[in-house]
Amino acid sequence: MPDGKSVTEDGGWYANDVATFGDRVRLAREELGITPEDLARKIGVKKKTLLSWEDDLAEPRANRLLMLSHCLGVSLRWLLTGEDEAGRRDQDRSASAKT
Repeated sequence: MPDGKSVTEDGGWYANDVATFGDRVRLAREELGITPEDLARKIGVKKKTLLSWEDDLAEPRANRLLMLSHCLGVSLRWLLTGEDEAGRRDQDRSASAKT
């Protein structure tokens, strides 16, 4: 569970209405079953750097944002805002995070 996040009633930690950039990175990574070490290696940063993004202690530069989006298989818009390309909140991701 991310630091500073409360557990939802169903035991999940992700909620679209309060999710941060770091929450979305962590959720997408976990859904793919990728470790922080593997994702960091794929995008060319240290594990510590990736974890600082997931903990919302730092933000990646634009080129790393694009790499994250590609490696995680999510749109840049969703990664930054939590909205899909049609401008809707992504309910599917929030539901899958609860399982």
